[in-house]
This record gives sequence, structure tokens and C-alpha cells, in this order.
Amino acid sequence: MEILELVESVESKIIDVDSALDLLLVYINEKHIKKGQTILTLVSEGKLKTSSAVEMIKKLISDEEKNSYNIVEKETSTKSRNSKPRRASRPLEREEYEKIINLCKTGFTYTDEYGVPHVFRPNKQLGMTFILQANLGLRIADVMKLKPITFKNDKLEIIEKKTGKLQYRTINKNLKELIYEYAMENNIKSNDYLIKVTVRAIQKQLDIIVNYLGLSNISSHSFRKLFGVTVYNQTNGNIELLKELFNHSNISTTQRYIKVSQKAIDEVSESIDFTGVWKG
Repeated sequence: MEILELVESVESKIIDVDSALDLLLVYINEKHIKKGQTILTLVSEGKLKTSSAVEMIKKLISDEEKNSYNIVEKETSTKSRNSKPRRASRPLEREEYEKIINLCKTGFTYTDEYGVPHVFRPNKQLGMTFILQANLGLRIADVMKLKPITFKNDKLEIIEKKTGKLQYRTINKNLKELIYEYAMENNIKSNDYLIKVTVRAIQKQLDIIVNYLGLSNISSHSFRKLFGVTVYNQTNGNIELLKELFNHSNISTTQRYIKVSQKAIDEVSESIDFTGVWKG
């Protein structure tokens, strides 16, 4: 997704600011995350023009990153306005999550758009990234800050990068064991980061996996949304509790995360049958 396309999707409410911010991390350095959030929020509220937002975001991108992603002026041309915008990232289904994690464990062979075969090697670090996000419901930027010491006394204790709010809660014992096993296997000390790659690299690798699986509208934010939907279902729709877990400032933000699963939609849709009167 190009920058203009991303900004236009926020402006037209096709994608929410959180999801857009997640995708924007493909382009900008994490140190500019708050500036990026402000720009996208102003666009969403109709207080900033699309063209101005694009120029402001491009100023946040270093020359090295521009060259890496071949970001050129044509992004702001009218041609880009005819491109089809990506839908807001959706929650993963449990089966989709399991397939992604398994591919991170085993690796696979895929063919790129030019028909060239490639090998995607097993990647424990990538799998751990997604496991942490799905189990903790954190934004990807906060997952990147996690260290073994973050989980002392069976608690998650971290200041969120986006909101500046504290996350302090008990974590699942299986998750804690997995974290410490991973740290020991990879010689990660208590004050070292668990994940040592960039958000950009994670997004690119995830794109390869979801394309291989034939999935769409999936980003790293989909793992956070999987957490949200799971909590909502397991608590009989306790959205106030989920709001606190997400550290959202209002319920409306939390509600955007709660979507009925595709499986449930398919099942109820398939069950509707008013054909009997015709057959009779």
C-alpha cells in the first residue's frame, strides 16, 4: 500500500487510525510513530488535507528508507487515486492464526509474482512475535519493546509507546514458559529485547505468508484484533473489560475491534433456508 493510498483510506474511513499506523510503520522509523499518529488522526477528523498529510509523512522518511522503498513523487499523482485501497485489517480466525504460526515453524517454498521460486526458511523470531501479539493484545510497536524482565512475577508490566499508559496484568503461565524457553534457546538476557528485527521486516515477511495462504486484509494488527475478539467472546461480550485491556480511551474505539468471525457469518448464512415452500 502506497502512502497516498493509506492516507486516503483513513480519510474515507475504510481503515481506522490504529490499523493505518500499523501499516505506516513499514515506511517510517518507530521514533516518528507519534508524529505519524497525529497526522493520521487529523486526516481522520477532516482537519488535514490528504496532499498535506502525504507530504508531512514523506518528510518523516529518511533518504535511505526512500531509496529502499523507491518512494517517488508519483505517489501523489491522480493515478494513485484510481488504485484500489486495502480494507482495514480484520481479526484473524483461529485456524488462520495456527496456519501462520506453523509456517513460521516449518518454512515453505513459494513463487513470487514473476514466477521465481523462493524458500521461506523457518523463523522462530517471527513466530514468537505473532504469538506475543495474539496472547497479549499489544500493538506491534509495544511487542518490539518486550524483554524477559518485562514479565517478572508472572506479570506483564510495560508503558505503551502510543498512549503512554501502563499495561500491568497477569499473563498465562504457558506463555511465560514459552517466553523463557525462547530466551534461553536464543541466549537472550533478562534485559535484552525478545524481538530483534524491525517492524518493517516483520510486515514484509507477514505479507509473504498471507499471500502464500491466499488471505487478504491481514496485517500485524490482525493478531491484536484476534486477542480482542477472543476476550470479548470468552467474557460474554464484556466490552468494558476489553476496553481496559486495550487501554482505549472510549468504547467506540474498542467496538471497532469486535467483529463477528467469518466462520460464524458463514454458518448462520448457510443455515437460512426458505426454499421449502417452492419445493413443496
